[in-house]
Amino acid sequence: MRHGDAEEASSDHGRPLSARGRRQCLDVGTQLRAASIAVDHVLCSSAVRAVQSAQLVLQALGSARAIEPDATLYLASPQRYVQALREAPAEPATILLVAHNPGLSQLASAIADRHVGLSTAGYDISHHAIERWAELFR
Repeated sequence: MRHGDAEEASSDHGRPLSARGRRQCLDVGTQLRAASIAVDHVLCSSAVRAVQSAQLVLQALGSARAIEPDATLYLASPQRYVQALREAPAEPATILLVAHNPGLSQLASAIADRHVGLSTAGYDISHHAIERWAELFR
């Protein structure tokens, strides 16, 4: 999932969600809940807008999952996102990755084997026939 719409700020990393962005993220959580998708693990950029996005999605899902922001996921490359997924705990079946473009859309496109352009609060659901996240793209 790409973070929700953000306000302007002097620091890109510190930009908070706008009112629109907060509504977008609550809507995503509501959509995921309606689709019976439960989040087992969260990977999240350390940018304020990404953390807030993850918190709101989890809130709408009714989930108390912990969010441990990762500074290396801020404006990361698709390769870094893949590495983070591979390093995720072995047990989670569903991972919510909240991060940034262009790397996130590039990753989603590679996984889906089609163009995926993620707008703010856009998400793509991918299913994989892998036993562990460590096997992604291997």
